[in-house]
Amino acid sequence: RERCAPAPATMPAADVDVGAPAPEEDPLPSDPEACTALGKERSAAGDLEGAIGAFCRALEILVADRGDLHDGNADAYYRYADAIVQKAQLQADPFGNGVEKLAAEDEEEEEEGLEEGAGEAAGAKAAEGARASTNSKAPAVTAAVGPPPSAAGKAPAPVDSNGAGPSGLRDGAAAEGDGEEEGEEGALDDLQIAWECFETARSLFAARAAKADEAGALVARGRVADCHLGLGDVSMENDNLPTAVAEYSAALALYKEVLEPDDRQLSHCHYQLALAQLLSGDAAAAREGLESSAAVLDRRAASLRAAAGGAAVPEEVELLEQLAAEIRE
Repeated sequence: RERCAPAPATMPAADVDVGAPAPEEDPLPSDPEACTALGKERSAAGDLEGAIGAFCRALEILVADRGDLHDGNADAYYRYADAIVQKAQLQADPFGNGVEKLAAEDEEEEEEGLEEGAGEAAGAKAAEGARASTNSKAPAVTAAVGPPPSAAGKAPAPVDSNGAGPSGLRDGAAAEGDGEEEGEEGALDDLQIAWECFETARSLFAARAAKADEAGALVARGRVADCHLGLGDVSMENDNLPTAVAEYSAALALYKEVLEPDDRQLSHCHYQLALAQLLSGDAAAAREGLESSAAVLDRRAASLRAAAGGAAVPEEVELLEQLAAEIRE
């Protein structure tokens, strides 16, 4: 099957299929903008593997033309990483039941006398329905490996000769568990690549914010927040809750600075942080975060009602109010 072409020595590439074999007369475009448009189209159609291939190709072209750390590559790094994480979330839990599964496991522990763990799981299960509605990209929680190390703004690690992601991580995963399925190793590789791409994008957006005027800096800081949110999602997929809490907290602090108080992205970030805190055993902080998430939705619904005036209330208002109630449950 067609694969994303191997990247330059400093460019990450996911060892993933682009999708169904494309006709020979219809290869990936050689123009990065066309590849990006194709990636968005495939993503909207639910073809995440195809989207990854197109975003990968766009990033390869840009890196070959501009170098690794050109400011104009930031969005391409982010799109590529975001698509990889979405695919990992879907593969880990295609039906969006990750938290419910965790709750069921903890209920079994309760039967064995571990009441504390079961209590936390019950809270997680009550929040599950709201998680998917708040944002379609909310991650499933799966047991995997430890977190990828932070790239600290450095260019992504070199890929191996097959373009299959950071070779050190690939070798380490293979050595650690000879009995693991190949698919699990590939997912580990992909999450490492996503982490490094989010870190690179974060560094580029932060540098852009430092040089931009006030309006431009505000936008760039919002993109830095998006990257922290993505890093939190990767950490959740790796079952590294302390790192997830730290990244979501960093995202939330920035979102509070750059977003309106009724922005749904702010609600989503509150929710993700609360979920990580809940699974970490910090029920009090999680409860506060869930209330904050619901309060943002309340403000959004109130804003829409006010904007409607005497006209019919938008359907979104009812959905927001229902979602806020579910979160509070």
